[in-house]
Amino acid sequence: MFANAGIPGATPVGNTSLAAFEEIIRTNLTAVFFTVPASAPHLNPGASIILNGSVHAVLGVLGYSAYAATKAGVRSMTRNLASEFAGRGIRVNQATPGGTKTPIWSPEAPTDQAMSALEQRLAGITALGRMGEAEEIAKAALYLASDEETAKYFNRLPLSCSEIIERRQVTCAPSD
Repeated sequence: MFANAGIPGATPVGNTSLAAFEEIIRTNLTAVFFTVPASAPHLNPGASIILNGSVHAVLGVLGYSAYAATKAGVRSMTRNLASEFAGRGIRVNQATPGGTKTPIWSPEAPTDQAMSALEQRLAGITALGRMGEAEEIAKAALYLASDEETAKYFNRLPLSCSEIIERRQVTCAPSD
């Protein structure tokens, strides 16, 4: 089971309404939390729960406190849920992508020109030198959901993955 929810939103200190803050929390954190118990009765031993987080949980981006708090909450929830589901033989992990080309960027980059500028800006601060693709996150999630022994090693640890483009190989390491 892959749980992903995310809406963006600038939440600068002193200039954020309670309604805007609560909408981000409800969507990005509360919805992910309640997706897990809704799906739990359908999961068999050996199943895998993967929560989608974000590097925003640890970056400290100016003006995005609510978004970062939700993704830090997902990160922490992953650890707790791993403990809760371990007795049922169900693994819980988190994918932690960086900037990925998805519609979440639409408010910040509503035109092709604005998206191109955003991609160039983010390319300068990422290891890959470009934004990620949703398909790359899907590959990491499929790995975590697999029955491979190495995937089982990461039970109870969030996983950070980066793709080596030239070899089309995914390298992963536990993150703290």
